[in-house]
Amino acid sequence: GSNSESPAEAPAHVATIDKPFYMGTTEITMGMMQQFDPTFENGVYDMHYKDQVRRGYFVNDPDFPAIRVSYEKAEAFCAWLSEKTGKKVRLPTEVEWEYACRAGTDTPMNYGDFNTDFGTHANLADVTMKRLAVHGIDPQPIRNPDKWWDYELKDPRFYDKVLHLAKVGSYTANAFGLKDMHGNVAEWTSSPFTAYPGGVEVEAFDPALRVIRGGSWYQRQHRATSAWRWG
Repeated sequence: GSNSESPAEAPAHVATIDKPFYMGTTEITMGMMQQFDPTFENGVYDMHYKDQVRRGYFVNDPDFPAIRVSYEKAEAFCAWLSEKTGKKVRLPTEVEWEYACRAGTDTPMNYGDFNTDFGTHANLADVTMKRLAVHGIDPQPIRNPDKWWDYELKDPRFYDKVLHLAKVGSYTANAFGLKDMHGNVAEWTSSPFTAYPGGVEVEAFDPALRVIRGGSWYQRQHRATSAWRWG
């Protein structure tokens, strides 16, 4: 947790992991999901323009992380992989996830603070987000968009080389050898979205929801920290 983020992350506290565990080095890819469900596709991201000849940005590379996966489908994938491998495969708890993400660090990101250049570490909302400002029948990025076109929140100081998804494993691993723990796509945990011991209740808490961690490519650092959580 954290004492300097939103009330949902407070208080910072000691947590115990009962026994060691392994975690996949990268996020689950679309190609992996297609082995489980041959009909699965990531699909298309919306393009911010009213007149266009394409549906949007196609994100169906098999090496991209799988997106738009429900909690139920994630659980079903784990059950399928358990049967296929003969090993117990499951989603991590949020305590396990945060331990794995931090990899011994106590900074907001496992590579540093909010002023650390994330360009080689994570796919987050960087200067490439300007390319979402497009126009034309075959929409193309506007060279120098003004604020009315370039309205997506971002940290323009940094450059992570991709606009949307990045192929899994494209960025530097943390000290545990795990990649994409911050950014790219958010990740399911098995934990209910409830208050920490000693924490305050917030309206969003609901034990029927599961905690999501890690943030995504369209979020800035403070929404993708080692502690950030939402349901």
